[in-house]
Amino acid sequence: MKVIYERMLADLGLEAEACPLLVGELATQQDGGTCSLHNSVIATMPLVIPTAYVVSSLGCPCNFDKLHFTAEGYRELGRRYAQVMLRAEKVSEALTGGKKKSKKK
Repeated sequence: MKVIYERMLADLGLEAEACPLLVGELATQQDGGTCSLHNSVIATMPLVIPTAYVVSSLGCPCNFDKLHFTAEGYRELGRRYAQVMLRAEKVSEALTGGKKKSKKK
């Protein structure tokens, strides 16, 4: 994931501080998600990519297949993405002095 993120930033001429990466959890074990063990890997993303933020899925209802969220679950997850992005934007502005930086090519 780190390699893909760094290549994407390089290809687009962006600085990581100005372009946070949001990573959403899969349905949690508490909510019956069958792939919930992968959330432990997702939790490590900010350790590998300092500008990464994890979006919690705890309490978001999952569908009968235990892989996907219900419509209600996706709406809640979307609200959480928005909250995390607003928080990440504040950090980004603090790191960049309020300016969107791009790399010189």
